[in-house]
Amino acid sequence: MKEDGMTQEAVAQQMNVDRVYINRMLNNGTSKIPMRWGQLLDLLGLELVIRRKQDR
Repeated sequence: MKEDGMTQEAVAQQMNVDRVYINRMLNNGTSKIPMRWGQLLDLLGLELVIRRKQDR
């Protein structure tokens, strides 16, 4: 978000949620609505890649 010059307030407005919700997503690392994480990643132009650990 910092790299894009976006504040939590700006992100919250674009996602149509409260700024406190964004703060909790980012600082607590949890969200009851997983699709919001996808929305946040899209908004920031990021993607989440999940792969198997190599040392498994």
